[in-house]
Amino acid sequence: MTTIAALLTDSFADWEFGLLAAAARGYCGIEVITASPDGAGVISMGGLKVTPDIAFNEIDLAGVDAIAIVGGTVWDKPEAPDLTELLAIAHDHGKLIGAICGGIRALAGSGLLDAIPHTSNDASALADIPAYRGHAHHVASPTAIKCGRIITAPGLAPVSFMRAMISALGKGGPELEHYAGMFGAEFEIGRERRAA
Repeated sequence: MTTIAALLTDSFADWEFGLLAAAARGYCGIEVITASPDGAGVISMGGLKVTPDIAFNEIDLAGVDAIAIVGGTVWDKPEAPDLTELLAIAHDHGKLIGAICGGIRALAGSGLLDAIPHTSNDASALADIPAYRGHAHHVASPTAIKCGRIITAPGLAPVSFMRAMISALGKGGPELEHYAGMFGAEFEIGRERRAA
């Protein structure tokens, strides 16, 4: 079965994980496992308590097809988990790696964004990461960007992040487009009103 390992930390962004997990599990037949830095429970920004399946270091890359780094406030702090080794091995094994919002900071610190187009909440959000060399490849985009097996998305783009992740796993099609359209309908209405 196609499987996504979602990396969650304390104060993770509910809306970024929720849409991906719901569409993947509920509509596309993708298994979603959750992991936290040490396998202990985490609490989202909105107070949702999650008991993860495993710890980050227990992720068996042979058993997952994708890693999704969910945003949250921890990624801006010195104690943010270092995912460099996990992401390097996942990348070497051809796994899909997606990051949204603050989770992109972990991806940027791993060096995997140094030579490819990518986005984030803002270019300045990555500027203080010592290992990051991808400044020239940053794209200001309101939606997810896919380059090879890497997907990045700003925090206010959970719909395009969900669509890009699921499509990249070969589970796209009319049903996914239907749900992506449904989830994103209010954004289209807002865009139409601003254009009028």
